Amino acid sequence: HQLKIPINHYNNSKINFFTFDHFGRRKNITDIKLYREYPWYLKIEFILLSFLIIYLISFFISRIRTNRINKRNTELGKLIQDKTKEIQDINIQLLSKVNQLTELNNANTTYISVINHDIFAPIKYINIIGDKISQNSTKINKTEIINQFNQIINSTKRLEVLCSNILNYINTNNTLETSKTEINLHNLIEELRQFLNIGLEINKNTLVNNIASTASIQSNKDALNIIFTNLLSNANRFTKNGTIEIQFEETESTYSIRVKDNGKGMTEEALKKIRDKAITVAHRNNIEYQSYGIGYSLIYKMLDFIKATFDINSEMNVGTEVKIIIKKTKRGE
Repeated sequence: HQLKIPINHYNNSKINFFTFDHFGRRKNITDIKLYREYPWYLKIEFILLSFLIIYLISFFISRIRTNRINKRNTELGKLIQDKTKEIQDINIQLLSKVNQLTELNNANTTYISVINHDIFAPIKYINIIGDKISQNSTKINKTEIINQFNQIINSTKRLEVLCSNILNYINTNNTLETSKTEINLHNLIEELRQFLNIGLEINKNTLVNNIASTASIQSNKDALNIIFTNLLSNANRFTKNGTIEIQFEETESTYSIRVKDNGKGMTEEALKKIRDKAITVAHRNNIEYQSYGIGYSLIYKMLDFIKATFDINSEMNVGTEVKIIIKKTKRGE
């Protein structure tokens, strides 16, 4: 038999109970094993279970923390991505603003050219006519007075057209009306002749319109008006007692218009600047401004607008020839 007796001071001990027979020999009666009874919380099962529970709790806490970190990293990554995209968008907007400011600066240069050249010239002509009428009022007959006033009216009308073009140019984000119409070139030059008459008379020049009365092209009339106003004004300005001639040629794919004068011509340096589009618009009292390149910045802008090319040749004391080539387009393009 085994008898379980909890003893605090002994563990794995053994007590033998024995007796002696009549021969004096030892005879065991029983053995009693003594062991220590551990409380439940110190038992190996409980300890192992506790370690397992602690491990599982630590595991789940670690997983939760890891998930939170991953979630935060994901949110941070998305935030960085969003901010990066926002910065890229801001950079694109800044580049767009820079381009707009550049275009605005170029536009301002163009406006200065228009004001100093296209608008200043008619005002000067009006002043000249006004002075002429005022100083010779008693000597000028009625017919001549009417003619002089008609020229003033033509100049003011031309100013109105130029101002309208500038306003249109600004209000449509630096572009003119993109529509194309059928334009009679002969009539267009004749309309411009009315504007140029005063200058032609002052410089004693003759404008020869060799364009056939039936010649027409598909293009933008406002842009062509600006181009030929500048070309003819320049030709007249640098020609004295001469001839300004306009010719038109048509092929299967292009229109070609030539403006030729026998004026003072240009230096190689000035010619190179115009060909390289390096003409800068300066104050009208500037020597270079007074001599060469007036309005060419505006001409180039309008040529780009109607997708035309430009060539110029000049020789000092011989004259200048400008050629504009416009590609034909199908109707509706």
